[in-house]
Amino acid sequence: MRVFSSVQSLLSAVFFMSAAFIMWSCSDDDDRGPSGPAGSGVPSAEISFTVSGADTGQKSGECFASVFDFGGQYFVYIDGNDGIEETDPEVTFIIGFEYTGDTPLTPGTYPLGYDAFLEGEGMMAEYEIINESEDSARLFGNIFAHEGSIVISEVTVNSISGSFSFTAADEDGEEVTLTNGQFQAAVSD
Repeated sequence: MRVFSSVQSLLSAVFFMSAAFIMWSCSDDDDRGPSGPAGSGVPSAEISFTVSGADTGQKSGECFASVFDFGGQYFVYIDGNDGIEETDPEVTFIIGFEYTGDTPLTPGTYPLGYDAFLEGEGMMAEYEIINESEDSARLFGNIFAHEGSIVISEVTVNSISGSFSFTAADEDGEEVTLTNGQFQAAVSD
């Protein structure tokens, strides 16, 4: 059991380090905002959802996606938060979805969860509560449980959009449930 817990912790750390790198890799001189410049064709970059359980309320923020093709192994990370890059001390949440597969991400319904992710049939999801004033964070992820799904409604070169709902737990078993989730993620360069 101790080895399994260590593996869970390691996988969770790798997932979130990847998320942090992707989230903060955008430069400050990036010329596209949440809605993109007028007439640019850059889609809006928004996420919204309702959360209950260990955290509560209606949440919304920016949403971006990174898409990679490593010689036939595809990786997609969809990331949302309510801050402005790493310079905003008021970030209160980070949410992320990860897809890895032998085929590109396509529209459809994907189960969210650790087992489905490992079997190449689903995606991982994590939700993190940030408390900057206390310099702390709580991570809730499918690694420790649970259930849900993400519906990818559209995938283009510039954006990925869809909806989601899921329940996730932290390492102590406390849960959050995210419902009514909607996103349109701008694909970053």
